[in-house]
Formats: sequence, C-alpha cells, structure tokens
Amino acid sequence: MENILYDIALFNAINSMNQKKDIFKNLNGRTYVQQKYGVDSLQLIQSEAYYASYPRIYIPMHYKVIKRIEFSRDSIELMLTKNPN
Repeated sequence: MENILYDIALFNAINSMNQKKDIFKNLNGRTYVQQKYGVDSLQLIQSEAYYASYPRIYIPMHYKVIKRIEFSRDSIELMLTKNPN
C-alpha cells in the first residue's frame, strides 16, 4: 500500500504542477497505478478504508511516503545543480 500511496502522490504532484503542458494532459495516475499493481478503484478505496481504520499502521505509512518524496526531491535538486542544462 505504501508504494501505491507514493505513486499516487507523485502523479498528483505532476498533475498540479503541469496542468497547462500538453504532454501531461492525458496522464491519469489512478489508471496507471491500477494497472501497475493489478487493482481496481474499488480495491483502492477498500484498502484506504482498511488502513485508515488502523492509524498506528496508516500514519507511519504516510510518513514513509513523505520521506520517499523528500528523498526524491533532494535527489532531483542535486542532479539539477550538477547539470543545470
């Protein structure tokens, strides 16, 4: 579930930052995640509801996702400073 949440967060960020760019218009993160992990929308909703009912599991999972996003952001920033083009 952590990987699914991470991928969804990335797609949400991409969609919010690049709404005006044509290359991202047909990008659907939910569809991609469903295909990648072999789940449908109902399974995603049920999994979210299940984990949300166990905050001792769900909250640390979200913190791990945040840490992964921060690590990715820092890695990208480092690459950009080394190769500004």
